[in-house]
Amino acid sequence: MNDRDRRALRIGLLVVAAALLWRFAAWPAMQHWRDARAAVAAYDQQLTSLEQRLADRDAAASRLRQRYGDAIEKPLLSLDETRVLFPQAVQEALRQSGMNVERLELQNVRRLRQSPQVSMISLRVEGSCEGSALPRVLASLRQSQRLTVVDRYETTMANEGDRRNWTVRMILSTAAISEPQANQGAVTP
Repeated sequence: MNDRDRRALRIGLLVVAAALLWRFAAWPAMQHWRDARAAVAAYDQQLTSLEQRLADRDAAASRLRQRYGDAIEKPLLSLDETRVLFPQAVQEALRQSGMNVERLELQNVRRLRQSPQVSMISLRVEGSCEGSALPRVLASLRQSQRLTVVDRYETTMANEGDRRNWTVRMILSTAAISEPQANQGAVTP
């Protein structure tokens, strides 16, 4: 084999080596790099979305805390626990505000359509207080140990023309964890 053939063979080997290097090393590395960049872009977009959702959640929690007080941060109790503790918490808060609680009566329980694992328990409250205590009565519900939503609030003068003593009637609600619904039509062995 002469020099010319050897040189052609070397050039051919270099071309084949370069093609093999390109096919089995450089091309997969470039493809892997593109895939990694696409994955990073997708993760970055997910992270941005999660950050926005977290900011929205924090803003909603702040608005709820302003409206309903710190009780919004407490975990929900079961229906049975709530039936016992909610009237106690309401009665304590109202008494501290200067209201004479005359009647507490649990009303209905309704499941939330948007969140079936949560139910709202209603409580009917009747009592009396001085007119100057009316703002404290409402403010005390915000400071209650349990989340308290005022569904209805009605005040009337206890006696015609007596602006000092007022009768207060309220329907209050709080959230509780619902008992699981039985599967209708399900057959158990």
